[in-house]
Amino acid sequence: MKKAEIVKRVYLSMSNVEDLVGKTLGNYRLERVLGHGRMGVVYLARDMALLRPTAVKILSWSDENSHSQEQIKWFLAEARSVARINHSGVVQIYHVAKHGNYRYIALEYIDGRSIEAIVSQDGPFPYDKATDILSQVASALHAAHVCGIIHRDVKPANLLCSTNGQVKLGDFGMALSYSSVTASSASLRIGTPYFMAPELWEGKPASPASDIYSLGATYYYLLTGQQAFNAKNLDELRLMHLNTPAPDPRAVVASIPVRCSEIVQRCMAKKQIDRFESAQQLSLVARNILRGPEVTGVREPDSQNSPTSQTLRNKIQSMAPRPAKGILSDVLGFAYEPFTDVEPHHCPYTGEPFLSIGKRLSQIFGQPGSIVILKGLPGSGRTVLCCQEAAKLDPSQLVVYLDMYADTARSLHDRLHGAIDDLSGVQPARGTDLDSLIQRLRKIGKNRSLPIVVFLDGFDIAGDPSNTSLKASLQALQSSRSIVLILVGAPGLDRDLQKQGYLAERGQIYPMTMPALDSLQTMAYINSWINYARDPTSSVLLVTPDASLQVAHWSAGNLALINRISNNMLYLAAFKKRRVVSSWDAWVASAKREKQIFVADDVGPEYIAQPEIWPAESALKIIDECRRKAQLPARREMELERVLGEIGKAGF
Repeated sequence: MKKAEIVKRVYLSMSNVEDLVGKTLGNYRLERVLGHGRMGVVYLARDMALLRPTAVKILSWSDENSHSQEQIKWFLAEARSVARINHSGVVQIYHVAKHGNYRYIALEYIDGRSIEAIVSQDGPFPYDKATDILSQVASALHAAHVCGIIHRDVKPANLLCSTNGQVKLGDFGMALSYSSVTASSASLRIGTPYFMAPELWEGKPASPASDIYSLGATYYYLLTGQQAFNAKNLDELRLMHLNTPAPDPRAVVASIPVRCSEIVQRCMAKKQIDRFESAQQLSLVARNILRGPEVTGVREPDSQNSPTSQTLRNKIQSMAPRPAKGILSDVLGFAYEPFTDVEPHHCPYTGEPFLSIGKRLSQIFGQPGSIVILKGLPGSGRTVLCCQEAAKLDPSQLVVYLDMYADTARSLHDRLHGAIDDLSGVQPARGTDLDSLIQRLRKIGKNRSLPIVVFLDGFDIAGDPSNTSLKASLQALQSSRSIVLILVGAPGLDRDLQKQGYLAERGQIYPMTMPALDSLQTMAYINSWINYARDPTSSVLLVTPDASLQVAHWSAGNLALINRISNNMLYLAAFKKRRVVSSWDAWVASAKREKQIFVADDVGPEYIAQPEIWPAESALKIIDECRRKAQLPARREMELERVLGEIGKAGF
């Protein structure tokens, strides 16, 4: 087909999809055009079933105008790419469908502006805000790369900033999976010239490093409001990306810290091997800039200035919130999965008892030679608290976190040697025995004003009280006098340690207990989680006091059980399509508290339908007892007052 004919058909099809305002595709009524992309036109639509705003992207080529399946293939590839990525920083996909001759994707609607529009209208971002955006997008890119997806078109126009300040990565229309990246496909549908990596200009395969280059060029734009390279024509631009070193943003804005400039230089290195090893590493470096004072040189996550061990960083990354899907998202309007792991930097609930224990820990972190024995049942929140407090520490303070349940094949001092290698870069002079461990700790401690903090999470001697290696390692840590040791374990851990002689001398030992949440704390915890996880644009979701108090009763204040019961309550309310979680929902959910959260097959009519007489006598006794413990009027008393009030109104 002649080029002119192809252009004509594309123009006709584009005109066709731009004239659909007021039309309905499936459940979506199209209201106005939001923007245009290479593959389609994006509309703001109204989901007539769930009554929420939705972005609908319509393929620019209808079936009748398309003479090949290439456009449809790429269009569906975008949907499949996004669907594989589970990250709050990626625009979520709701639905893929065909309506008549049109193919479309229903996407999460971001009420805000693109980063490109913000910079164009308001000027460049301050360096701290630009770096925060960089960290958010790098984290989202890492999630894509883990799923085997290369975005290939990272640029300011594809970063969407919601009204609450969260930035999301969108437009995966050019994404390729690793398996589909070949020399022949590399030159197809390459990205925007101003942000393209040198290897893409040369027709080489794209890689995660290509996305990192594009993100570095985007970061330069955020800091300065200008493109990294400007040229008179495309050939000149290509040569600049291939040969010209990345510019220094401080030449445009002098107040930009040198570490921000170094990030740009490394992201935009000509050779892929000279860039950051991963988007996750880039995100951590950016986050360190936001946490620490300005110093010369980029602070690497594995450098001597790093605050955390790789183990703890991995732990914190695994605790990031996950986007809500299915009935909790569609019916109740949750943006994130409620009552699951959450990033320690942004815990939904920070009240008691975590507040008091956290303050005590922060006071001890500067006292070398101290030992904290943090006791609590599994599910008491002890690990979350440790990660939360570790994330708050001064960036110059080294933190070692070891999960004692993992990697049990190696001895404790072997694992500590590995963690210190990761943090300090100081290699042992000889061997990995206890003597060398003590020498290394003392050597590192002498060069630092703050002690090393060592968390041993899940420390347990009950299974093998004669473990001499474990005992010797613990005594070595205590004798080094250059650390603060945090032992996290079950109730009775302090008693067992003393009885079995694990502590060489008493010294400064601080036993602490993670208590269960009381009824009012449980109520605050549930409400905090719902406010955190719910999309602020969705309708209010109410959990009645009786429902929360029942959760406190049946869980005995254990966070793991609170999370499970609360999730079950929400599922029951969602199946009933109600935004009020009642005492009946809590009663049924509590009966299933030993199981995982409900799924559709678990919920039958007997769970959804509330009995005519509710609460039953047995339930009323429990509800009244819960109310008394919370110093609230009993349910019976409230019912009596209501009846007396109605009698008075009737004139009896």
